[in-house]
This record gives sequence, structure tokens and C-alpha cells, in this order.
Amino acid sequence: WIPEWGELGQQFSVLPFITAELIDELEPESYIKLGLRRIGGIIDGKDFYTETVRKNHVVGVAQQGAKLKKSSFRILTWSLPCGLNFEHTAAFLARVSEKKLNKLWCSHGRLKNVPPGYSVMGDKGFEGTTGYYPNNNIVLHESIRWTRTNHQDCLRQMRFDKNAAACEL
Repeated sequence: WIPEWGELGQQFSVLPFITAELIDELEPESYIKLGLRRIGGIIDGKDFYTETVRKNHVVGVAQQGAKLKKSSFRILTWSLPCGLNFEHTAAFLARVSEKKLNKLWCSHGRLKNVPPGYSVMGDKGFEGTTGYYPNNNIVLHESIRWTRTNHQDCLRQMRFDKNAAACEL
């Protein structure tokens, strides 16, 4: 019965019915106040620690990711600004970069449900991935460049305030 539960979980964790109307209806007020309109998804990568495979050197090396500096698996998730997850990758060995995993997932016909004209938000690791999406969705990311100046603390507080406002539901 475990494989059946796994299959059922997979079916409920990937939602093909995301539409422009649903995205607009679920758009948080905090995003509207910040001028973040027509956000069709937020992409993020997550690494999970795992035991190192010692019997196969190639697999052991492929497990070593740059994010955790240890043996791990990597997945990408896409969610709406309201927090509803609608797509995720399978778990891959962590040596693959988030960009490459994004390209792989989009090239296999996934993420067609992010409507044309809607943007995807992600961190700077996803810069330059606009062409990967089937509907050529623009990928937005934080563009503040940090420098060692007297204004660093002020910029950090401004960034924190903006992120905190966006996270209000």
C-alpha cells in the first residue's frame, strides 16, 4: 500500500489546474500594495541531507552539492504568492545546479500552467532562466548589489522591511 500512497501524494502535489483567474483570485493584498502584480509563481530550491554512497565514487561525487557542502538531494518547488505549491521536481543528486534543474523540468513540458504575461519570482540563482519557461515567463529576482559601505545596514533594513511586507497574508 506504500506505493499507492506515494502515487496518490504525487497526484495531489502537482496541480495542473492553475489558471490566470485562480492566480488573480488568490493574490495576497500585501503583494498588491507592493506593486507585485501578475506573479504566476515563486521558485525555490531546497537541499536535503542524505547518507554518502561509499560503494560508487561517481554517485558519491554527484551527491555533493554547493549549497550544503555535504551529500544531499535537491528539489525545486513552484508556489503561488499565497503559499499554494503547484509543482515540484523529483529529488536529484545535489551536484546539478538549480538553473540546470529548472531548464530540465521546463524542457519536458512542465510549467505550461504559468499563464503568458505572468512573472515568476526567484532568488539570484535563477537569473537568466526566462527562456526556459514554455510561455516565456519573465523571472524576477532581487537586484540590490551589496557593497561594503556605510549604507549597508540601511539597505539591509530596507530589504528586510520589503520582504516582511510581502510575506504578510
